[in-house]
Amino acid sequence: MPLALFFANSANADVYKTYDGTWAAKYATKNYLQSYSPKGNPFQNFEKRDSAGKLIPDGGNCTNFVSQALIAGFIQSDSMKTAFDNRYEFDTDYSSANYTKAWYFRSVSQRGPAWSGASKLYEYATNNKATYRGAHFSYITSDTKTSFMEYNKVRVGDIVFADWEGDGTIDHSMIVTSYDFWTQRGYDKIQVTYQTLNKQRRLGEINKEKNYKALFYVYRPTDYNPNGW
Repeated sequence: MPLALFFANSANADVYKTYDGTWAAKYATKNYLQSYSPKGNPFQNFEKRDSAGKLIPDGGNCTNFVSQALIAGFIQSDSMKTAFDNRYEFDTDYSSANYTKAWYFRSVSQRGPAWSGASKLYEYATNNKATYRGAHFSYITSDTKTSFMEYNKVRVGDIVFADWEGDGTIDHSMIVTSYDFWTQRGYDKIQVTYQTLNKQRRLGEINKEKNYKALFYVYRPTDYNPNGW
């Protein structure tokens, strides 16, 4: 990293930041179709392909993209380059490298499990208390096997974690990029954006595709505090 950039990042590294879901959604809708390359999205692509080279749905890049949108929401920018250049402002968990749910990205070889793992980011969101350092989330609503989520509580910028089989394993993560208060009903009020297959879809459409077996858990990022336990 250039020395000037190091000092610029160091100067901002200990700054408390609040989350703006509108900017996170702007980042997602602007960049979900962008390819990963030095001239495109500078973050590493964590997608997975089968032996025939076909892209595997929900194969690893979904949470990497959600994490990028989180940074965008904290710094209020929809620029991939700006998010990438400011990633060192969000690496307080790096000092806890053995923390299995740590959320940060410095490089491909230096990143926390929660940066690109859906189940790990879910664990981080549910367990990283407000008194702990790092990113914080508030629980909003969720499905159970016998009841639907309170979808009217969902807002733009919220993170939706999906358990496709309802077996207790988080398989996927998405960001809410629009919410239709008037013309849509139920889960179709919620539009999510995600990568791996680079989609923008209504949550109701996804639920139908999964034969209504999926369970969704919604969390709202609130702030990033480099100080704490």
